Amino acid sequence: MDRSTNSTAGPAQATVTVLGLGNILMGDEGAGVRALDALRERYEFPESVRFLDGGTLGLDLIFYLEDTEKLLVIDAIDSGAPPGTIKILEGPEIPSVLAGKFSVHQIGLQDLFFALDIMEKRPSHACLVGVVPKVVDLGLELSPEVKKALPGVSDAVVGRLGGWGISVKEKAGFNSSGKRASGKRAASGRRTSWENKRGDVR
Repeated sequence: MDRSTNSTAGPAQATVTVLGLGNILMGDEGAGVRALDALRERYEFPESVRFLDGGTLGLDLIFYLEDTEKLLVIDAIDSGAPPGTIKILEGPEIPSVLAGKFSVHQIGLQDLFFALDIMEKRPSHACLVGVVPKVVDLGLELSPEVKKALPGVSDAVVGRLGGWGISVKEKAGFNSSGKRASGKRAASGRRTSWENKRGDVR
């Protein structure tokens, strides 16, 4: 089943893949997938960018990623920081976080990177945008802390894509907090220009 959207190319032909991970049945553990949905709702992206709902899959994603040049992963990560803290990690920094094995799907992500290395297919650029969870338990709702952090996650993703030369347009009807606006402020979309930041974002 093709779990990807926003690209007319085949599953293994996207230049940039934005991969959301997590189990939406386990509260904040589904933050990556929830953030992916929020991005698609708020922004317009070029055809070179594909969104991929990876759920809790690991090696099963290799078909979609083997020809991706740049990979941006959104996930819940247990860094020890307060809930809702956003972490932005680049390339070599990512394995150190995955080694913590916060959840089952991150173990699968480790395997995925290893397999791509063996195949000499690892993306030339990789970035992990993570948010620290508060509640990882059976339930569909995000905690208030993680829900409040989602617009910041979107900003971080758009900023990283901008650093990769990807132009993104915000859809009409959203305010600076990432929520749908009303009245005159919803009249038109606008180009976004986000500063690329790394480390903790509060």
